Amino acid sequence: MSGKVKMLSLREQIMFTRNLGALLSAGIDLDAALRRLSSLLPKQSEKLAEMATQIASGRYLSQTCAGLLPEEIIAAIVVGEQSGKMAPVMFEIRDTLIMKERMRKTAKSLLKPAMMFLAGIIIFIGFVVAVIPTLAETSSKLQPRGRPIERGALMEFMVALSDLFRTSGPYMLALLVVLVGAVIFYARTPQGRMGVYSVVLRIPFLGDAIKNISFALWARYLALMWRAGYSDMPKAIGITVKSVPEVFREGIERYQADLNLGKGLGAACDPSRLDPSDPRCQWPIFLQVALQISEQTMETDDQLTTASNYLLEDAEATVNAMVEFSKMAVLVLVASSAALPIVAYLFEVVTMVGNTLSSSMR
Repeated sequence: MSGKVKMLSLREQIMFTRNLGALLSAGIDLDAALRRLSSLLPKQSEKLAEMATQIASGRYLSQTCAGLLPEEIIAAIVVGEQSGKMAPVMFEIRDTLIMKERMRKTAKSLLKPAMMFLAGIIIFIGFVVAVIPTLAETSSKLQPRGRPIERGALMEFMVALSDLFRTSGPYMLALLVVLVGAVIFYARTPQGRMGVYSVVLRIPFLGDAIKNISFALWARYLALMWRAGYSDMPKAIGITVKSVPEVFREGIERYQADLNLGKGLGAACDPSRLDPSDPRCQWPIFLQVALQISEQTMETDDQLTTASNYLLEDAEATVNAMVEFSKMAVLVLVASSAALPIVAYLFEVVTMVGNTLSSSMR
């Protein structure tokens, strides 16, 4: 097959592992199963046919799917091949990927209030640019002739803001586009991602939710490797560390180094045995406790899976609460922004009527 292999999307990875596991459970040979998957993944039909041919000639699945699946998934497939439990391993991989998809949906739900906030800003600017000049002109016509135009402080502010948007709006928009583009470009670099994560992690509640989501996925991958029969935990950590944002990797690498020195799973992340500045002290408590229990019980996969579920549930509860609060806050902001020009005009009319009545009574 010519050209670079394109990695399957997360949804396609779920379809691939779920259906391949089902076909293998039904007793269908691996090469034939891959050919049947072509109808479900038509964009990868050529690659799947090539994989089937290579497997029929004696190669392993893990050797043929490089570039198609993430490294940690391929490592789990290797374990399945070595243990002869390919179908169960495929189902474990499917469950892990489904959890990853669930995490992404949880994180993306935070975009809704952000989009609502952006819509509110656009509505406010539209009112200020299009409506305020008309209202200001109308209020000016209602004032007694021969007198200098007097405006209230609120209307004066809105008129000045409207003039600013009308005269400098294009330049401000261009500057905003440049700044957003620069931030996006910077965030795509390794150093930029570290910086963005470092800032976001300091945000109350949101930082904890992101940390829990990240470690929940890592714990799930470790559980997958262990359940598949991969008993070399330090090496498993080295494989799965890529599933975690870079800002958390230093602590994981220190954890791996301590395991290589002979420390237990729990002792290597016990905050009471670590320097307070060690990143492992900031690991989620669910994960620390799970590793400490697994060191005593040797139920590593069950403890990691349980910790992963708890972390995700906790993150989902936090994110859902933040989304609901953000929706209310944004709705209030949008309503206030839309009403502000009207309030300014009404205040202007009331002030004008009051001044007229005062003048007539003199």
